[in-house]
Amino acid sequence: MTKTLIRAAVAALFAASTPALASNADYAAPYRLLQQANRTLDPALATSAYAADGVLVFDIPGAPAESFRGHDAIRTAYVRSFGQVDPGTPIALEFRFEGPLRPAAHTGAYRLTAKVGGREIVAYGRFTASLVWDRNAWRFAEDRGTVASAADYEALPPADL
Repeated sequence: MTKTLIRAAVAALFAASTPALASNADYAAPYRLLQQANRTLDPALATSAYAADGVLVFDIPGAPAESFRGHDAIRTAYVRSFGQVDPGTPIALEFRFEGPLRPAAHTGAYRLTAKVGGREIVAYGRFTASLVWDRNAWRFAEDRGTVASAADYEALPPADL
């Protein structure tokens, strides 16, 4: 009887410390990676939020859409973006979603706050993103962004990432 209780206790302890399927449901992970990458201005970290063959698209009205496929191209896009802000000043990136996070398409809005030329800039955008299981984590298969208004962003509930 004592051996059975000890085995059960050890099994329960082992199960509690093993990150089993809980990590498979962490659909917010790529969004948190992008937030951290923006805070630290780290293009390699931003790139790690994308699948190896992932696609990043900037579709801004009045300008040709820019599409970046694969890690090299996506990293180049982030190097360019992070190079536009004042050196050493973090970018605050906040997301709001139009529904629950699932492995299907996500839609929502974001607010980006940065310093450019000594001035604080606040920009808003809308996004559509889809995830894929890649390298043992959820990553962006596609991340498409366009412009939005502050009202678009404020109309959605705050996200707890």
